Amino acid sequence: YNEERPHTGKHCYGKTPMQTWRDSIRSPMIELLCERYDTGAWTHGVSNFTLETLSSENQYGRMTGDRLKSMFNFIELKGESRRK
Repeated sequence: YNEERPHTGKHCYGKTPMQTWRDSIRSPMIELLCERYDTGAWTHGVSNFTLETLSSENQYGRMTGDRLKSMFNFIELKGESRRK
């Protein structure tokens, strides 16, 4: 199953679909973050969302949000958007 497709390590929230297996909904990003938290793996990430947004129930949820707090240093970069 997908052995020939290497994992790039890149994820974009909102583009990773909820997956189902035997009628249970799975979220690959939450599973990845929880696995890395449980093993103590160093994890680097970038997001356009605040911790409060990521911790909301319609995103990753409170439990994963608490884990994010202990896994990452959150640095807010303020200023004008550089998007064109």
